[in-house]
Amino acid sequence: MVITLATLGSIASLCGLVQYNFDNINKNDKDKMYLSLLSMLSHFGASWKQIHSDYHSLIASINPIVELLTEYRDGMRVPHTTGSVAPNSLRKVIHSGNLNAACLTFKNQTKKSMRIISGMKSPNDESWKVNIEELNNSGFRRLSENLMEIAEDRDIVVAIHKDFMDFLNEISKFSANIDWDSKHVDFFIDNRSLLSTKYHEVIRRTDNVIMQMLDCFDLVTRELQYK
Repeated sequence: MVITLATLGSIASLCGLVQYNFDNINKNDKDKMYLSLLSMLSHFGASWKQIHSDYHSLIASINPIVELLTEYRDGMRVPHTTGSVAPNSLRKVIHSGNLNAACLTFKNQTKKSMRIISGMKSPNDESWKVNIEELNNSGFRRLSENLMEIAEDRDIVVAIHKDFMDFLNEISKFSANIDWDSKHVDFFIDNRSLLSTKYHEVIRRTDNVIMQMLDCFDLVTRELQYK
């Protein structure tokens, strides 16, 4: 691999880390360039780790809702219909799980990390191919493959997170109501897959990204060690 300032710029551009500036790095100082790359990857990876942790931390508040909306039958979790869920039982589950407080913390904690993750370029972006070509020409083909897979996960995570934030914002509008009715139950039933399948998809995808980032670190540190 041949690391250059153009390589660093391409990686920063692909990851959406526009705040990184490499003008003060001597183009002949390969050690500093590799260390800058590690610092950049660490900053990017920390955002993914934070999102992974934040979604894990909310599971204890989400699972009781999912359990109330479904039941185990013949070894499978079967969805309930509106009439099978008592509105005020659902309200009590939400309040007993301190969902509002947990969600407020969740919103605040994920804001910065999601801003960084959302800034990552999409493979549909016009400059994506240019940046990827720069990496491949510099011998960073494996790193570019890692970033390609991360970008695919990013698109899915960002989309699900937006839906989940819309869901939380909607809850905050009516959660203080004393009496709930069927329309409140319908809202949760309509978002059942968001609270189960899609929610856990975020955890799975972020876990995959963390593994990809570890692969990137291994690639760069070995190159720094044996160059």
